Amino acid sequence: KVGDEVSKGLVELITDGQQMKAVTLESTPERFKGVVQFWRPDMRFNVTKQGDKFKITEQNLASNNYYMHEREKYNFYAHEPMRAGDSSGSTLWFDARGQDYSISSVIDVKSVTRDGRACAEILSRWDNRHGMVQLASTFLDPASDYITVATETDWKTEPPVGDYKAIREIEYQMSAEGVLLPKWSRASAKNRAGVAVKVADVEYLSYERYVPSADEFLLEKEYGLVTPAVIPTAANPALTPPSRRWRAWPWAVVAAGAALAVAAVGLYRRSRRPAVA
Repeated sequence: KVGDEVSKGLVELITDGQQMKAVTLESTPERFKGVVQFWRPDMRFNVTKQGDKFKITEQNLASNNYYMHEREKYNFYAHEPMRAGDSSGSTLWFDARGQDYSISSVIDVKSVTRDGRACAEILSRWDNRHGMVQLASTFLDPASDYITVATETDWKTEPPVGDYKAIREIEYQMSAEGVLLPKWSRASAKNRAGVAVKVADVEYLSYERYVPSADEFLLEKEYGLVTPAVIPTAANPALTPPSRRWRAWPWAVVAAGAALAVAAVGLYRRSRRPAVA
């Protein structure tokens, strides 16, 4: 529930480990039904049907705002094990690509117990360089490859809502191959009185190994459209990985979690009807 609008839907997500294609099968409101979302490292766009023809809409290059582009891929819920306290991903903690970037500085790493589970808590400070500062915690499970099990921001103030904390919790299930995969993801907001309001519930219905065909992410055959040309990283300075200056503190916790989470996500090529939001 967002404001006074209740949204829900059934989505099928296909990924080859790099690109993602999300097809909305059922939706409330109806306007989202049939929308196909594409995410690639160089751009993202939607394909919608207008009349009896398809059209490319909402096309955005990664170079226009790389930071926002990377955040958007977490809306596909395929990167939950890497989600960080500001609701994006841990990879963005160290990424300074694009002029609109915001960097999260890690303030502290400590061992804590959350809901009876031993976790590593990563306390971070998010700063957009324009006066907005946010503190957040990311809770990683050291017994399960440092996957993210929860995130929590510090108190925010937003009129007329007032003070609140944004909280996300992620539960996992073991696959037949012995890999932990998300079972559900729940986002909520808690006020000073301790009352929590649901923001979103995502349930993963099933997973299926899948090797995409050559034209799975092409638009010509299925939609009669010309697939946008890929922008090579080398030809676009905005997509070139930045130099990273590491400070002397225990980064190993975060790095291990990010690397192993990517491996877990990449292992599963397709999720059939993965989410009910």
